[in-house]
Amino acid sequence: MCGIVGVFWKSKNNYSLDEKNVIIEKMNSSIYHRGPDDFGIFSNHNIQLAMRRLSIIDVKSGHQPITSSDNRYTIIFNGEIYNYLEIRKQLESKYSFKTNSDTETLLYSYIEFGEKCVEHLNGMFAFAIWDNVNKNLFVARDRLGIKPLYFVNNSDFFIFGSEIKSLLNFPLLNKELDFNSISHYLSQYVFSKPILKNIQSLLPGSYLKINKEGVENKRFWKVEFPKDYSTKNENELIDELDFLLKDSINKRLISEVPLGAFLSGGIDSSLIVSLVQKLKKSNFVNTFTVGFESSFQEFNEIEFAKETAEILKTKHHEIIITEDDVLENLVDFIWFCDQPTASGLQTFFVSKFTKNEGITVALSGLGGDELSAGYNYYPKYYFDEHKIDYLKQSQFGDLTNSVLEKIPTSKTKDFSSKYKTPFGNRYKNHRSLYKKEQAKLRLFSKNTVTKLTSTTEDLVENTLENFADESFINKLQFYDLTHYLPFDPLKDSDIFGMASSIEIRVPFLDHRIVEFFLQLPTNKKFQKDNTKYLLKKVAERYVSREILDRKKQGFEFPLKYWVDGKLRFVVEKTLSKESVESRGIFNYSEIQLIQKEFNKTKDRINALKLWSLTILELWFRIHLDRKEAKRPDFTLVELLDFNLK
Repeated sequence: MCGIVGVFWKSKNNYSLDEKNVIIEKMNSSIYHRGPDDFGIFSNHNIQLAMRRLSIIDVKSGHQPITSSDNRYTIIFNGEIYNYLEIRKQLESKYSFKTNSDTETLLYSYIEFGEKCVEHLNGMFAFAIWDNVNKNLFVARDRLGIKPLYFVNNSDFFIFGSEIKSLLNFPLLNKELDFNSISHYLSQYVFSKPILKNIQSLLPGSYLKINKEGVENKRFWKVEFPKDYSTKNENELIDELDFLLKDSINKRLISEVPLGAFLSGGIDSSLIVSLVQKLKKSNFVNTFTVGFESSFQEFNEIEFAKETAEILKTKHHEIIITEDDVLENLVDFIWFCDQPTASGLQTFFVSKFTKNEGITVALSGLGGDELSAGYNYYPKYYFDEHKIDYLKQSQFGDLTNSVLEKIPTSKTKDFSSKYKTPFGNRYKNHRSLYKKEQAKLRLFSKNTVTKLTSTTEDLVENTLENFADESFINKLQFYDLTHYLPFDPLKDSDIFGMASSIEIRVPFLDHRIVEFFLQLPTNKKFQKDNTKYLLKKVAERYVSREILDRKKQGFEFPLKYWVDGKLRFVVEKTLSKESVESRGIFNYSEIQLIQKEFNKTKDRINALKLWSLTILELWFRIHLDRKEAKRPDFTLVELLDFNLK
């Protein structure tokens, strides 16, 4: 596990090689936390490649960059290839290996198979390979986007990195904001596109081929629903999923450093821990949970996790997070945020706690909900859709809208709006902090509004333009897998895991398991209100009934209480009239209205609106207002008093 950065100079420039080396060293130093064990640089006038290494496999000899024996190819790699030993066996008769690392195996796999090497990989990865003969660069990212990769491309240079902060240290970077991305962030409090216009995120399952003439961008894998669903009977499907889960977890147990697991008490993490115990033939597994003080029981998973740990007999650790912990760590939290995010605190704290307990690798249940349609809104939307389809196909379809509008019951009116509303709007509404686009637009200053060219609904609809004939559930699952998952929980998992130099592995997101779930009919994902139908059938073999029958409880911070408590001064200071007007992006009077509404209602939505705006402004101060992207050495009080440009 590492952090990687690189600069490919595509045209003549005035930088000496020494100056180029200073640039790459500064870019690499900004991601020190991703790899405190080692670093390395490859450099010539055409290209600089650098990495920071967190040693997991082949601890002693896995140094990077690695160059092929003929000195033609050089690789830097972030991630883990779980089937590298199988690939290595295919290559050993032809190539002479000097290490036992998956990095070297990946390098020779590329030399042997070319760009098709990515099709052979089972793992999470972002890597770059330089061809010193043809003077071209190959860059790739894993199928689900577990490992990040950002890049900037123009006629003069191509730069890339594991984190945006490394790119901010490149002296020629244009730091113009993307206001459409900011608008989407305010709706869903995550960024699905980089906050800066010139920075792009390499799409999951993609690779780039770069030379001085241009860039070729290709997808080698994407989320697709088959034309025909699986015809296997239920027992066959259960057996297949059982095998895939055990094989995926077994592959992810490979490590030369201590390994643990995050445990929430839900089905996903409980099943993973149970299978780890079975595969290791030992109950001894370190498990970790985040919780809150007893006054916030409505948000707590900690009792469920404790009960589950007792049933499974794990060595369990728990951390209680308070408002004071958030205040004490807020500057660091925002520094590690690659982009502003109102989520992620849970992963930040549980990773920090896990690392302090001596663990370097942790298994997580991420992806289980998205794959098995585990969120409560899946069955809700499914049954709504079937009612709507019935009306659309009936002989009275054309009259439906007008008839429903005349019936004065609130439920019928709600149903009427669902009948008429396109997917983009319906999806946005179930996640959005702003149900109406116009209400969000009022939040922006007049100058900013002129720079907005698309809405959140546009973003969703454009993403699904090739899915017009798919069911609403398939559209929902596609968007969750391709936009929500990589840009929220997976992003947090990588960024905040690496903030504490901890590698988080996600067994559910083995691409074979993803493909398995995509070919299931809806009734094998959930039945009535019984979500995760097939996954629960597998879990019945390993997890107690007590855990299986437990009502699903999503994890959430008690933000509305904290914003009304000790975090209030942070919000009010950050969103002061002087601060907002100096930045010039937002309309202060509209922010005041949100503050007044929150003071009256103390509700979650307005708390999130205020917190999202607060994080955004503090992110600007740490990442854009300073001359150099480096870890802050100032306090929260100093950050709140930071002199704006």
